[in-house]
Amino acid sequence: MKKTFFSISAIMLSIMALAQPPGFQMPPMPQPDFANINYAGDDLEGHLLDIYLPQDGKEKHPLIVVIYGSAWFSNNFKNAAYMSLGKPLTDAGYAVATINHRSSTEAKYPSQINDVKFRKIRYQCS
Repeated sequence: MKKTFFSISAIMLSIMALAQPPGFQMPPMPQPDFANINYAGDDLEGHLLDIYLPQDGKEKHPLIVVIYGSAWFSNNFKNAAYMSLGKPLTDAGYAVATINHRSSTEAKYPSQINDVKFRKIRYQCS
């Protein structure tokens, strides 16, 4: 049984090692146009958002808020959310806000739901 387990593990590790072509590098992470805006008026990392704007020269864009999936366990995946969902949206001409929320270890449910509900943010983007 142990030999079978180790054989399967070795095969899986070999497949994972060969999954990327030689010289593959992740694309660089774009910098947000507006970073770490506190949307709740406190100093929690779980209440920060970033805004990315399309580079098309227009002044106004429709905004899409991207909320990452973490089953409420983590509170700072807004960069990963931008790379997976937000980047294609900014490339398509949308402004994208990626937000953090408090994790379930920081605050009891439904605090996370309250964190991601739409709020009017008083922030002058200039």
